[in-house]
Amino acid sequence: MTSELQMPAEVTGTATGMTFEESSVVLKNGSERVLQAGQGEPLVLLPGSDGLHLSRGHELLARMCHVIALDILGAGQRSTQEKAGIVLDVLDRQALEHVSLLSSALAAAEAVEISRQRPDTSERLSQEGYWQACQAFTASLERRTCSGCGHVHPEVDLSEIRWQEIAAQLRASAPANARE
Repeated sequence: MTSELQMPAEVTGTATGMTFEESSVVLKNGSERVLQAGQGEPLVLLPGSDGLHLSRGHELLARMCHVIALDILGAGQRSTQEKAGIVLDVLDRQALEHVSLLSSALAAAEAVEISRQRPDTSERLSQEGYWQACQAFTASLERRTCSGCGHVHPEVDLSEIRWQEIAAQLRASAPANARE
């Protein structure tokens, strides 16, 4: 079946009123709801077993990148492999090749499975993405300023965070074909 992206409808899902565009991506076994906001590098949010819940954190992420939140129908009743396959199908239909994945603890298995099924999904390791996002957040007063109330959030102290070191260790330990 060909991909059909239905016309978006605006969805306000966060406490501060951040607007996400809602659409449906038609897949071979039904359609899945997709919420998007922001611009820049794509960041795919994986829902937990209880589905997708938008929060203020989504607004903050959308200030730095293109947030793509997937609401997989019946997520709690599907296997890890099935959910990973759905995510990969949505990415294919949206023509997204290189994305960063963000999951709750409940969806961590799906993130691992997606990386196992298609290791080239992401251009960088999640640790590198976290480090870069924290650096960008800390460096920008605009990003640290709440659009709802004007409160300026403090800079992120990166002095104790080892994400760069961990990413280097993971790259060094990867099989040769995964590093090409």
